[in-house]
Amino acid sequence: MALGNDVIQVNLHEIVGSGRQGVVCRATRMDTNEIVAVKLVNLSNIQPEARLLECQELTVRLDGFLSISHRHLLSHIKHQTILTDSPTLNPIEYQILMEYCSGGALNNYVRFNVLPYSLLPKWTKQILSGLVYLHEQNWAHRDIKGGNIFLSSPNIDSCDLKIGDLQDMKRMVERTTHIAGAASGQGTCAFMSPEIAHPDGMRIGRRTDIWSLGCVVIQMVTGEAPRLYRGTTLLNTAQSMMYFLGTGGMPALPAGLPPLLRQFIERCLQRDVADRPHATDLENDAFLADYNNANLPNRATFYQAYEPIQP
Repeated sequence: MALGNDVIQVNLHEIVGSGRQGVVCRATRMDTNEIVAVKLVNLSNIQPEARLLECQELTVRLDGFLSISHRHLLSHIKHQTILTDSPTLNPIEYQILMEYCSGGALNNYVRFNVLPYSLLPKWTKQILSGLVYLHEQNWAHRDIKGGNIFLSSPNIDSCDLKIGDLQDMKRMVERTTHIAGAASGQGTCAFMSPEIAHPDGMRIGRRTDIWSLGCVVIQMVTGEAPRLYRGTTLLNTAQSMMYFLGTGGMPALPAGLPPLLRQFIERCLQRDVADRPHATDLENDAFLADYNNANLPNRATFYQAYEPIQP
């Protein structure tokens, strides 16, 4: 049984992703036979008698996402509460239906595939286009990373990149992202801006996404999250990475990057928010028009010689 008169029935298939809020499954819409992605929100940490109320609150919060529409943002189709009568299943299930991207997540693709240089400005421009739209609507994503960006198809020459994880209500709804920014935020350590990682807390706004965009560009080049070194020591715990970024540290870059690529990354990775460009400021950056076959460092030698970014 479902709550509401316009519930979309789905046939769930395999799990294609998981995160803090729950798992994501590939699914088929029963009414149209369309393949979609369905996030099953984890309600296990909520007392059983409070779960229905939580679903109702989720619906109110997520209704605002239905109006977000852009070619480079993952489409939010519907959210709905499902009641089951099975004693072996969770009696209340909350589903978020989204556009399905058959190419998978960007981080998985670049981990196993070296991108030709010509794709770097093309894909960066697509991610930036989605951010410009969000920021013009006074939204800040605050968890931009390769795991939250998706390829619409496996064909890299024709696919679109789409920013996902838009329905994370704690980050996207429970905030006041106006010109001054927001009071709190979340993120993934290697992609965190200094203002998110700062131990004393700072106001966090839309330009935190620009820092993370620079980190995603590093990820597209190297196939991995940005590395953080204290001297010659690679930091690999959340606590050490956050402290490092929050107290003056900068990501490392592989030596020998093409100048326009390096300059774009450095523009994004300005520690002082006031010095960091807005998304619209980056639209005319020379790197985004650079489709030449520049030479990238060989991945086998990445970080054998690295160049820390100067704050």
